[in-house]
Amino acid sequence: MSVPPLSAVEPPVSTALPCDSYQLLSTADKAGAAEDALYEQQIKDVEAWWNGGRETSSYQYVSVQDGGGEYEADDVSKVGAIDPVQMTQQAPNQEVLYISGWACSSLLTTTHEVSPDMGDYPYNTVPNQVQRLFKAQQLHDRKNWDARRKMTPEERKSTPYVDFMRPIIADGDTGLVAARFQWDMMGSENLLIARTDSESGKLLSSAIDVRDHEFILGVTEETEPLAETLQAMEREGAAPAEIDAYELDWVKSHKLVTFDEALANDYTKTPVVWSWDIPRTREGYYHYKAGFPAATKRAKEFAPYADLLWVETGNPNVEKAAKLAGDVRSAFPGKKLVYNLSPSFNWMGQGFTEETLKSFIWDLAPHG
Repeated sequence: MSVPPLSAVEPPVSTALPCDSYQLLSTADKAGAAEDALYEQQIKDVEAWWNGGRETSSYQYVSVQDGGGEYEADDVSKVGAIDPVQMTQQAPNQEVLYISGWACSSLLTTTHEVSPDMGDYPYNTVPNQVQRLFKAQQLHDRKNWDARRKMTPEERKSTPYVDFMRPIIADGDTGLVAARFQWDMMGSENLLIARTDSESGKLLSSAIDVRDHEFILGVTEETEPLAETLQAMEREGAAPAEIDAYELDWVKSHKLVTFDEALANDYTKTPVVWSWDIPRTREGYYHYKAGFPAATKRAKEFAPYADLLWVETGNPNVEKAAKLAGDVRSAFPGKKLVYNLSPSFNWMGQGFTEETLKSFIWDLAPHG
């Protein structure tokens, strides 16, 4: 039986590195000119890789072509998996394996504690799960290969091939720039997806980043800090429900505004009274003015470091997503975007019909 030759792998699987020849030198010969030459070559190699077009990569999760007013799009579907059994069941139909940080924190932390979706679980929680499922992929790939080699050529031809080595998308809590730097230094071709929850997130853990300042909310009156009042109530034995009710009522009865809004309303006062510390929560969080302006700014800040930008929204809305995509792409043409299709969306409550629900992905696709 004639078997067509396999095409060559580019780049080659094995490559000669400058350090290979250097390590073969004698100890005496390594000092001086040889180590300088190695250092200079390593710098050239890194610069060549960094200038090799990572930002213009051909990877694209949704590609759209204009065909006389009709759009043809290829989407990549993914559903989260938390154990090898789910992975094996999804492999025949799902093109990507997604590993959720929330799911990992609720089941498989190294401290065996169930945690909420706050990103405060042990740092190795998601990496451990990635390793576990990757090893499971390898195991089932070997089993699948072995089983197919025992088939006759006719059986192999008629038996669908199951690709267990699906690409993995995993939630990560490492800082964006740190992750980009790590992968660039490693020469990795992994794709980095940066997600912003700024459209609906209403609390902020820190005010250290000046880029957040225009969205942090405060009050324009001198009053006792909310956190101090709540702590006093707790010390005096107030019930949790009473404390929660007081906090909710306090936030409703005090007008929270950004500094720019305070300045616009009270510019005649000298000085302008405004504090973002007074309304902080018991946990120390700042109140944040969520919305698409904040999400758009975050996405633009992420763009130089991320291969794809992911915006989490509170409800499904093609028009708002298109506006954000246009704003981002006006500054970063061709930037690739990801949209979250959450099961928590109240689809029918947002006015969707069976037809518009089915077309939602394709309605998004023309906007990138």
